[in-house]
Amino acid sequence: MNPGVPHHGAPPGGYGPPPGAPYGPHPYAMPRPAVSPQGVPLAESWRRLAARVIDGLVVGVPVTAVLLGAFAWMVYGIVGLSEADPSTVGGAEVLSVFGGMFLLIIAAIALPLGALWVYDWVCHARSGQTVGKRILDIKVVRIADGGLPTGGQACGRGAAYVAMSQLPVIGLLDALWLLWDEPFRQCLHDKAAGTVVVSTDYEGYPGY
Repeated sequence: MNPGVPHHGAPPGGYGPPPGAPYGPHPYAMPRPAVSPQGVPLAESWRRLAARVIDGLVVGVPVTAVLLGAFAWMVYGIVGLSEADPSTVGGAEVLSVFGGMFLLIIAAIALPLGALWVYDWVCHARSGQTVGKRILDIKVVRIADGGLPTGGQACGRGAAYVAMSQLPVIGLLDALWLLWDEPFRQCLHDKAAGTVVVSTDYEGYPGY
């Protein structure tokens, strides 16, 4: 064999394998989806936000109706008191009206928060899904084993969410934390409860 002529089938001298092959990821390969420790795809951030909006309506509409009814009753009492003959109005009536105003203010603060907490707690403990999450095909599960949150976890998760939402900076951080959290896209209230939110609309999920 002539030493100056390359052997048939061998690459010419000076030429190596193509760049990036056979080692290393393909530069145009699709990124792998983020998954839970059990391999279930995580819920996208837009689905979680949309679910929260729906849940806000589910809780907010009836609570607002109750508060508006109480406010209307209070206004009726104040108008009736103002039109009554002062000589016939006793201290008990005045105290009742102003006491009711004070209770209405307290209820306007406590009722929405309490209702949201109980709603969040009960729904996640029973099925891992609120109405919004069911519509958006996402679910809260334990990060440890993928099961439903325990009653204590669901209670703590709801309480952490409601409490953080009342603190301007902390509430904003809690809502946005999943955008940069790795590897499980958890909000702060997820981390506090040991939960993660997964997608349920794919063929590998039980009950799909």
